[in-house]
Amino acid sequence: MLFSIVFFAVLAPFVADVITPDIYLLEAGEIQDEDAYIAATSARIDGRVEGDVFIASGAISIGGVVTGDVLVLSHGRLEITGTVEGSVRALAREVVVEGSIGGDLAVVTGAVDVSGDVARDVLLFAGSTSFEGTAGRDIRGRFLDGMIDGTIGRDVDVSVRTLSVGPGADVIGDLLYRADGDASISGGAKVAGQFQQLPSRSTFVVRVWLIAATILSFFAFVVSGFVLFLMFRATMSRAAGLVRTQPWRTLWVGFVAIFALPLLSVVFVFTVVGAPVGVLLLILWLLGLVFAPLPAVAAGGDLILGGRGGLFGAFVVGAAVWRLGIWLIPVVGVLLYTTALMAGTGGLVLAAWRQRQAGIAEAQALGPPTLQADKADIPADWEPPLAPSAVGLQGVADDDTELDSEPLGE
Repeated sequence: MLFSIVFFAVLAPFVADVITPDIYLLEAGEIQDEDAYIAATSARIDGRVEGDVFIASGAISIGGVVTGDVLVLSHGRLEITGTVEGSVRALAREVVVEGSIGGDLAVVTGAVDVSGDVARDVLLFAGSTSFEGTAGRDIRGRFLDGMIDGTIGRDVDVSVRTLSVGPGADVIGDLLYRADGDASISGGAKVAGQFQQLPSRSTFVVRVWLIAATILSFFAFVVSGFVLFLMFRATMSRAAGLVRTQPWRTLWVGFVAIFALPLLSVVFVFTVVGAPVGVLLLILWLLGLVFAPLPAVAAGGDLILGGRGGLFGAFVVGAAVWRLGIWLIPVVGVLLYTTALMAGTGGLVLAAWRQRQAGIAEAQALGPPTLQADKADIPADWEPPLAPSAVGLQGVADDDTELDSEPLGE
C-alpha cells in the first residue's frame, strides 16, 4: 500500500486517468487503446493494451498482450504468461515469467522464476533465482541462491551465495560469478566462453547488507526531505526556486557559507560567552552537510520534469537521479554531491534572508511611523494598554482629556 501511494503521488500530475477499482480486469478480446495506469488490490490483463502499463497492486497476472512497457509495484506475485512487447521492470514479492518479453527484464524481488523468453538483457536482484528460459543477451545481478538451466545469448555475470548450472544450460559467452564457494555444474551444461569464479571483494552477506543500507538511506533521505519541505515549505520552496533561476549566485553564496560557518563556530567556541552559540553553529553545519542539498535536488527534479511535477514530485525524481548518480559513478558522484551542497546552501541562505526582509516589511506595515507617538507627546497620566487620544498626541491634552481605548495601529 505504501508503494502504491508513493508511486501514484509522483505519477498523478502526468496522467489523464488513473484506474482505481478494487479489482482490475481486462478480459480476453478487450482492447485498451492507450496507456493504462492502474491502482488496485489485484489486477489481471487477459486482453490487449496498446501502450504502456503502470500497475500498483497486489497479485498481478498478465496473460494477454501489452505492446509497450510494463512497470510494476506489488506486494504480491507478478505472473507473466502472455506477451509483453516492451520491457518489464518490477518490484514485487515474487516474479514468475512463463511468457515472452520483447525488451529487458529488470526485477527486485524475493524469488524469481523465468521459464519464458526475454529478447534482451536480464537484471535480477533477488533472494532465490531460477532461470530455465531464454535470454537474448546478458544475465546480470545479485541473488542468494541461483540456478541457471536455460539459453543465454551472451554473458552471465552475477554475484551469488550459491550457484548451480543445470544440464540444459547453454551460455554463448562467458559465465562469470562472484561467490564465497565454487559453483556446481552438470555434465551436460555448455559454456562457450570462460567459466570462472572471480575474486570476491567481501562476503556476500556483507554486500547484501551494504546494498540494503544504501536503499534504506535513500528512503530515509526522501522521507526526511518530505518532512522538512512540509515544516519549512515557504523557505524551502523559495530556496529551490532560487537554485532553479539563479544557479551561479546560489553556488558562490553557498561556497562562502559552507566555509565561513565552521570558522565562525570555532571563533565563538573559544570565547566564554559565545561557546554555546559556536556549538549550535557547528551542529547546524553538520546537519547542513546532509540536508542542505534538498533545494538543489528539488530544482534538478523540476528541471527534469519541465516544471510539471510540483514541489514534492520534483524532489522525488531529483532525489532518485541524484542518489543514483552518486552511487553508480564515484568520481562524478563527488561532483554531484558538492554542487548540490553548495547550491542548496546558497539557496537556503538567500531564501532565509528574503524571508527576513519580508518579515521586516510586514512589521512596518502593521505599525507605520505616522501612528506611533513620540515620548514627548504622550500625556503624563497615560496608562497602558490604553492609547493616547489624538488630542494627547498633539501635546495639548490636559488632566480632563479622555483617552482613546482602541489599540495602537488600528
